[in-house]
Amino acid sequence: MEGFAVLTMAIYLGMVHLLMLLAVASIFSRTAMYIMIGTWCTLLLPAQLGWPEFLGNPVWRAWRRYFRFSVIMDEDMELHNTTYVIPEYPHGVFPLSQLIAVSLTDIWPNHFIYSIAADAVFHIPLWKHVMTWIGALPATAHNFRKLLQKGSVGLIPGGIAEMFMVEDDREVIKLLDRKGFVRIAVEMGTPLVPCYHFGNSRLFRWGPKSWEQAARRHRVALGFLCGRWGLPFALPNRVPLMMVVGGPIPTKQTPRDDPNFDAVVDEAHAKLVEAMQQLYDKYKGEYGWADRPLVIK
Repeated sequence: MEGFAVLTMAIYLGMVHLLMLLAVASIFSRTAMYIMIGTWCTLLLPAQLGWPEFLGNPVWRAWRRYFRFSVIMDEDMELHNTTYVIPEYPHGVFPLSQLIAVSLTDIWPNHFIYSIAADAVFHIPLWKHVMTWIGALPATAHNFRKLLQKGSVGLIPGGIAEMFMVEDDREVIKLLDRKGFVRIAVEMGTPLVPCYHFGNSRLFRWGPKSWEQAARRHRVALGFLCGRWGLPFALPNRVPLMMVVGGPIPTKQTPRDDPNFDAVVDEAHAKLVEAMQQLYDKYKGEYGWADRPLVIK
């Protein structure tokens, strides 16, 4: 099972590397050129948004076992006729823990959770279909509202910025200036649910940090990856992953043209920041990080 997990992760996470190798090989080989063209053409194939059966395939089970994936629900949550906005932290170099968590349909029975993700992933073969099958759309306000009408929505607000915020002695997340998703939650009266993925920041390293501004300006991951065994390849370090889901934070539904809208957003955002810090502090010892603080920027 470990070999199967490593192989499937190498294929999925290494897709960008594979495309680069095919591009180079196609200069010298007609066969490689045909394979590359065929691979890119898969982007034209339709994909079903939200395919529940896909979440039960053995790849997800193998990945969960590989990382000894565990889940803690801090509170019981009402799942019938209720939707939530679920900001998940940290993004780290790659949000693999969040991706794996989508397959945990047993903790969300009959409650499909959709996602929004960076537009770039929908332009990469295999990634486009996997992301669509798990219920994800490109991260736009329109898509966010559209998915909230279908069900709960998970998102990773830290984004590219957090790729450059991985540190050895502390967790650092970007939330203080992330209010766009809170605005939509308030607009639609949807509760916020803080979620923290312990271990996700230790899967990879990324750099150099001097490239951060260019990466954020162009909305693309610019840098060099360092994974398991120190290799510059998309195979993550094997560390335990633990997802902790906090209790819902109610929001007061307020239209954008209401003069109090910004104040309501600020209040909901402040409660989320406080809840995220408390959630981390409550469970960091259980993960083995009693001396590893969380810094919210």
